[in-house]
Amino acid sequence: MENTGYVVYWIGAPNGLGVRGSYHQHFKTDEMVKALNLMEVLRKAGMLYVGMVAENPDSVGKPGVSDKLPEDYSWTKQHRGDGPADVELTKTMIGGRSHG
Repeated sequence: MENTGYVVYWIGAPNGLGVRGSYHQHFKTDEMVKALNLMEVLRKAGMLYVGMVAENPDSVGKPGVSDKLPEDYSWTKQHRGDGPADVELTKTMIGGRSHG
C-alpha cells in the first residue's frame, strides 16, 4: 500500500456472504471522489462504521498542534465558567427561559 492517499474502512459482510469482518480499500491522492463514492455505496448497503482517513502530501501545514500562540492570544480556562455577559440576551435566544 502506498503511504499517501485515502483509505476507506468499514465493518460488514461484503457480497452478502454473512462473514462479518473489518475491511479497507486504498485510493491514490487523486481518487478522493472514488473514495467518497465507495463510502456512499457501503453505507447504502448497510455496512457499519464506514470512515475515511487521509495522508495527503498536498495538505496545508504539518498535522498536529503548534506550541506557538499568536501575540494577541489571551484566553485562559478561568474564563470558561463565568457564563454569558448578557443574561437577558441569552434568555431571549433560548426562548425566554433561564437555564442555570
